[in-house]
Amino acid sequence: MELRPLCVFLLLMGLIHCTTTEKPKPELTSDLKGAALTGNSVTLYCTLKLQSDGWKFYWSNHTQSTETETETHSYTINPVSVSDGGQYRCRAGRGKPVYYTDYSDALWVDVIDSPKPVVIIKPGTQVYREEKVTLRCNIQGGGGTQWTYSWYKKDYTLYPYRTTQEFSFSSVRNDNSGEYTCIGRRSSDSQSSEISDAVTLTVSEKPKPELTSSREGAVLTGNSVTLYCTLKPQSDGWKFYWSNHTQSRQTETETHTYTISSVSVSDGGQYWCRAGRGKPVYYTDYSDALWVNVIESPKPVVIIKPDTQVFRGETVTFRCEIQGGDTEWTYDWYRDDNTFNPSITAQGIISSDYDSGKYTCRGRRRSDSQISKTSDPVTLTVSEKPKPQLTSSLKGAVLTGNSVTLYCTLKLQSDGWKFYWSKRRQRTETDTETYTYSRSVRVSDGGQYKCRAGRGNPVYYTDYSDELRVDVIESPKPVVIIKPDTQVFRGERVTFRCDIKGGDTEWTYDWYRDDKTFYTSHTTLEFIISNYDSGKYTCRGRRSDSQISKTSDPVTLTVSEKPKPQLTSRREGAVLTGNSVTLYCTLKPPSDGWKFYWSKHTQSPETETETHSYTINPGSVSDRGHYKCRAGRGNPAYYTHYSNELRVDVIVRPKPVLIIKPDTQVYREEKVTLTCNIQGERDTHWTYSWYKNKIEYGHHTTQGFSISSVTDSDSGKYTCRRSRSSYYQISEISDAVTLTVSGECVSLCYYFLL
Repeated sequence: MELRPLCVFLLLMGLIHCTTTEKPKPELTSDLKGAALTGNSVTLYCTLKLQSDGWKFYWSNHTQSTETETETHSYTINPVSVSDGGQYRCRAGRGKPVYYTDYSDALWVDVIDSPKPVVIIKPGTQVYREEKVTLRCNIQGGGGTQWTYSWYKKDYTLYPYRTTQEFSFSSVRNDNSGEYTCIGRRSSDSQSSEISDAVTLTVSEKPKPELTSSREGAVLTGNSVTLYCTLKPQSDGWKFYWSNHTQSRQTETETHTYTISSVSVSDGGQYWCRAGRGKPVYYTDYSDALWVNVIESPKPVVIIKPDTQVFRGETVTFRCEIQGGDTEWTYDWYRDDNTFNPSITAQGIISSDYDSGKYTCRGRRRSDSQISKTSDPVTLTVSEKPKPQLTSSLKGAVLTGNSVTLYCTLKLQSDGWKFYWSKRRQRTETDTETYTYSRSVRVSDGGQYKCRAGRGNPVYYTDYSDELRVDVIESPKPVVIIKPDTQVFRGERVTFRCDIKGGDTEWTYDWYRDDKTFYTSHTTLEFIISNYDSGKYTCRGRRSDSQISKTSDPVTLTVSEKPKPQLTSRREGAVLTGNSVTLYCTLKPPSDGWKFYWSKHTQSPETETETHSYTINPGSVSDRGHYKCRAGRGNPAYYTHYSNELRVDVIVRPKPVLIIKPDTQVYREEKVTLTCNIQGERDTHWTYSWYKNKIEYGHHTTQGFSISSVTDSDSGKYTCRRSRSSYYQISEISDAVTLTVSGECVSLCYYFLL
């Protein structure tokens, strides 16, 4: 440390203590933490740690050659511009001559353009009375900056220092019309943005749109018609709603146009429109009705002369004949669905520029460019060098119904070629505009193919390519198998199987219900689900090269509510012991795969049968009681409801008594009556079976029968029993009674006979 001479002197004298410090270095700071916005101010502070009087302050930046002097330690740039940005330093000085401090460290002052907000009015600047309108003050590039927003209407402060970007009129009035502006103010340091450009909000009365059509006259079926729903004045944010006299619901569009791309006669009628926007939706009034008239489009007929089989160089006349009316048409011609001659004004054309193909035509009305239907095709058959390479999109055989693409590639590619495709034993070529040829194949499409290219007039043809064999095999047709049955009940687990016979092809499976996608790209042959519904189910397979099988025949799955079987018996009334009774557990509608479970009120475990019948055989009195049944199938089992209970009565079967009159000992030529008697029974609906010496003797519907004149051969042991054929109930067999026929009695018998 260097001591001044005076201090040294005084120190030696002991009169005063004198201290010295290092030359001070001020600290330069700013009143802003971040970047300054143009148009605002920024103040810099040049601070000395040991404050003292008499200082002036000197300011400089990297763009200034001279320093700026201030009487105070602050320096304000107002307004600040982008060019004011950069590195600043300061120092202090006093005395004469001036004693300067060191320079402060450099301070970077960052100045960026002040953002200019944009006023956004939704749904638009043209609104209608009672609409909800939202105004938003949008400041781009604000990043994480927090702003407050001030709103002005015609320079009058409307909302100062709002913390939200937007505010709304829930139901605008006419006096809300006017010019709106906004300004943003940074919450951190109160620097403000520029003021936005003014946006004018115009509030009008509820509008009524005008509905017009792109067609002045009738529309031909198959053509398009566009309806226009026009608001005056136009404004943004509207959706449009269209209705006609046959529609119960409106059609919504995002634009003011509604196009019926291919009209039918049923599209004719009265139409209305209205517009709506906002949430909740604000609707305009409906337009006046507009009548759209639709008539059937005519279908031309192609006539080719001299014939449909022509040869190269022949002159051919093509005529497109459209019947009906005095309409003036132009005519478009097509060969194999590619344009042949467009917009010909004459009905007939004479040409030598033709080729094989299917020719069609259609008419175009000159007045409004509406087109007729396309004619049915008429086939014209016409019966030449680089060598292209012919390749296929598939490595293996093609399945019928799928497509294959052939590529006719020229090594030195150039423009202007058409490509011609032929097949061995096929007399004609097919031409395409590109080097690819695709078609959906049949078995008959298999064979050897070749191609060539041609261009220019006259045409220069390449050589034919080497032949390429395309193999086509019949596409397999899957079979849909539904288990447990095609008649199932809600809640059952159902297995769907798509069975494709033949080969080791790996398939994925697409499933459809009522021609709508049910499951796509299933990798397994079958799947089990409980989420299904009634409908016609089909499936098809898809190979790894995306070729598809045929679609299976539909299998109808009928889904019903859980059934309750009906329990019945073929017997009416009580069952006789020793007879059998069969119970039937019937499901409606019937279906397969069921087992049946039978229970009785006195029986805890159920009896299981494979069929819907259950026979109690032989019956005993203990078999009487209330029976019920249910059905079940699947694993785990799906059970139906229980049936109603059915009472089965069982009574002891009776034993008949055989009575022979006049006696068991009779004589030849006597009349004998046999009666099969069951005590207390007077039912007449029985059949009686008779046995002689245990051999069946006959059947009668009455209890007895007579032998008008017995013979010796009528002797024997007789028994009987009773049965009811309708319910197949039989009594026990009676005890045997022996009938003995003896010789004639003479006088006594004669007496009794008299």
